[in-house]
Amino acid sequence: MTTLPLPDAIADDLKAAAADHGPAVEQFLEMLLAKHRQKMAWALTLSDDDVSAGLATLKEHEQTGEAIPAEEVFAYLKSLHTDKLLPPPVARKLKHPNRSRKLRSFLDN
Repeated sequence: MTTLPLPDAIADDLKAAAADHGPAVEQFLEMLLAKHRQKMAWALTLSDDDVSAGLATLKEHEQTGEAIPAEEVFAYLKSLHTDKLLPPPVARKLKHPNRSRKLRSFLDN
């Protein structure tokens, strides 16, 4: 077993987070690392076309101010597995179209 020195504040936060979720600290770290590896593996599968399509969608939103709120998409997707299917969400003008500019500046940096 390898011991890694951590600042006390980080060690305390890690112990508290592990206690909130049930497993020992070591198991909690393994769980976090496994989730991180899954997300990274997915991100590495994105092709240039996937990224281009995403940026094109963002540009369209910047021009039109229209989008589908993520909460509505998630609710619709969850309803696919129930007997109460929701209607597909529809794009519409959102109140805060400037948020995509903030996202764009974040992605450009």
